[in-house]
Amino acid sequence: MVKFSQSDRRGLLLASGGDRTIRVWDLKTYNCIQVLHGHTRWVSALIFIPPTTSLSPQDMSLPSGTSQILVSGSHDQTIKLWDTQTGKCLSTLIADRLYEGMNIQGATGLTNAQKTTLSALGALV
Repeated sequence: MVKFSQSDRRGLLLASGGDRTIRVWDLKTYNCIQVLHGHTRWVSALIFIPPTTSLSPQDMSLPSGTSQILVSGSHDQTIKLWDTQTGKCLSTLIADRLYEGMNIQGATGLTNAQKTTLSALGALV
């Protein structure tokens, strides 16, 4: 599966899929101009945020002016904000998982499958 988003402003197209990367394509030359790395599972959502959009009045780390921000979501349970001019990841948002930080080391009566599931949900095994 491939997800994509088009930028009206700079003539860019974003594409992602199962290889955990985001590719930035120039629609004028049809060349891939950037490959963004950072997600650990497949990227399932992409969107451009115009430079005039304010994400949060408290967040002063986002560039202003001509940069466009790319937002990507992945099955690694993260959302990343990218600067499309530099290709740098500006921020990574991680939601708390259901059992985040719960220590079940030494717990008895759990099968390996249950431990694996709890670990995926944030438990310390």
